Amino acid sequence: MSIFHTPVHVIGGQGGGAFSYNAGTSGRILRRIGVWAGEWYLGGIRAWWTGLDNPVTFGTPNQGSYKEFTFEDGERITSLSLWGNGAGTRSGGIRFFTSNGREFFHYMTSWGLKQEYPIIIASGLCVGLIGRHGHHIDSLGFMFLRTIASARMINVSYPTLGLETAGIVPVTLDAMTDTNNAGTISKNWVFRGGREVSMSSTWSITAGIELHASVTVTAGIPTVAEVQGTYGWNLSTSSTFSTTHTESRTLQWEQSGVLQPGQWISIQALTRRGTISLRYEATMQITLQGGGVFSYPISNMYAGVDYTDVQIVNQGTRQASVSRELIPKEPISLPATNAGRQAQSNGVHIINSHYSNGLPHHEQDQRPVMLVEPHYKNIPPAHHVEGNITEQPDGVVEESTLVF
Repeated sequence: MSIFHTPVHVIGGQGGGAFSYNAGTSGRILRRIGVWAGEWYLGGIRAWWTGLDNPVTFGTPNQGSYKEFTFEDGERITSLSLWGNGAGTRSGGIRFFTSNGREFFHYMTSWGLKQEYPIIIASGLCVGLIGRHGHHIDSLGFMFLRTIASARMINVSYPTLGLETAGIVPVTLDAMTDTNNAGTISKNWVFRGGREVSMSSTWSITAGIELHASVTVTAGIPTVAEVQGTYGWNLSTSSTFSTTHTESRTLQWEQSGVLQPGQWISIQALTRRGTISLRYEATMQITLQGGGVFSYPISNMYAGVDYTDVQIVNQGTRQASVSRELIPKEPISLPATNAGRQAQSNGVHIINSHYSNGLPHHEQDQRPVMLVEPHYKNIPPAHHVEGNITEQPDGVVEESTLVF
C-alpha cells in the first residue's frame, strides 16, 4: 500500500520528460520551496528537504520572477491549489496556506489564472514532487503523506556508551556526627531521611516526519551502575517512554545503633548523580491510518540524568583508646584554655582531645577520645608547649594533645 495519498493530481501539459522525487520513505519532508515564473508558464522549481543540505531542481532556475517559502518546525500545509496555464501546455500557478496562518502564492506574470484545482492534502506533509519538465515546468503534482496513526522509535542503540566514564559525581544528601559524653549511660542514635530527585531522558528528533507525530520510544536508557567499586554507565532493560521523559524519585535512607559512653560516630548518606549526552541510532516506524507501515533510520542526540540508590558511609564508631600510629611519641599536654588558644594562634593544630582523671598519663583510665583520621598518620614528633591545667567542676581535668 502506498504511503502517499492517492491519486496524486498532476496539473499541466504532456511535454518534456517525467520527473518524480520521493523523500517520504527516508522520513524527509519539504522544508523550503522556490518557484520561478515566466509570462505564461512556471519556469523552474527548487525544493529543499529536511535532513539534506542540497536541493533538487526541476525546469530552468534563475529566470523570471522568483518567490520562496521556508516552513517553520511543525508547520504543515492546510490547503493547496494548482493551476495550468490555461492552454493545457504548462504549469501556471501554485498557492498554499499553512497551519501557522501563512500563505505562498506565485503564478504566471502575464497570462491570467483560469481553472483552479484544489488538491487533497491528507496529513499536510509534502514528501515528494512529480510531473514533467524541460525548459519549463510542463506539469506539476505534490505528493502528500497519508495521515499518521502512530510513530515509534525502536532498535535504539548508543554506539559510544561503553566509552563514557565522565559525568558521574558523588552527592552528599545528609550527614550526621554524634557523640555520647554521658559518663555511664548508652545513647541510641538514628540516621534517617529522604530527598526527592528528578531523573530525565530526552531523545532529540529531527524536523522530519517524526516531528509531526507523537513519538514513543521503546529502548533501554543509560543508568549509573557500580561494578567492582567503580561507577560507570550501564543500559537498563527496555521500556517505553515519550521522547522527553521525566521521573521524580525519593531517595530514602535509615540506619540506627547505640553509642556507648565516650563513643562518637560520623555518618553520611551519599548518591551518585550522572549526566550524559551522546549520540543514539534507531529505527523510526511510522504506521498510517487505514493500514500501511514503513520505517527509516534516524540518528540524533540523547541527554539523560540519573541517580543511584543511597549509600550510607559510616566512618565508624570510635573508642577512646589512643592509637600510637596516629599520635607522636611525645604528645604535648595543653589545656583548651588560654594556653591552648595561644598555641592555636601560633599555628598549632589540635589533632586529638580526651578527658583525663588527673592521674599521670601512664595511670589514666582508658576513657574514649576522638581520634584523628588516617591522613594524620605520618605526623612528625611534636614539641612540648607549657600551659596550666584547669580543674573542672566535677574534678575532671580537660587536656588537649597538640602538634606544631
